[in-house]
Amino acid sequence: MLKKDLYSKLFAGVDESRHGLDNEVFTIVVSPLAKDAERYLISKNTRINSKDKDKILWIPLQERDYRYALVNRSHYKKYGQHQLIKEITRELVASIKPEYNEIELYIDGDLTSKQRGAIKREVAKVAYIKYPEIGVHSIAKRRNKENKFETNYLLVTADSLANFLSRNYSPKELQEGEISRNRVLFN
Repeated sequence: MLKKDLYSKLFAGVDESRHGLDNEVFTIVVSPLAKDAERYLISKNTRINSKDKDKILWIPLQERDYRYALVNRSHYKKYGQHQLIKEITRELVASIKPEYNEIELYIDGDLTSKQRGAIKREVAKVAYIKYPEIGVHSIAKRRNKENKFETNYLLVTADSLANFLSRNYSPKELQEGEISRNRVLFN
């Protein structure tokens, strides 16, 4: 699906479903298409959604790869909220097994430069990509003067997927069901 010989850089969006609640779903959506990472402004939280959301969401995912991981309260206790994003991002990237020379990660939320650096170091270890060739960008859903906020297609898709999985599948189905082939085990 993701043909490395056509592209040298991989782009990825990382988002979560429930912001610290139990049985949270973290997702990563990856694409070699630079247009998926272009930032734009929107006036409201736009999810890929409709009455037929089951089919609508899977259309963009046919051309991109994705994984998800379940996180519960014990993970938050073990790692803490800020450490958890580093750990989960590393595991999600490792599961993709990127064979690219560069990767740009777009993570939903506020990350300090220290946190972004820690994520880069962890991703460099599992993706075998040189540290300078890894970009980590945090995009918080914060409105600007025009009452709009910044996002990109990868984050919209990752957000939509996380929301869809957490609302439509039980934790057991996410762990054992048909959808679980894209699940990343996280301890």
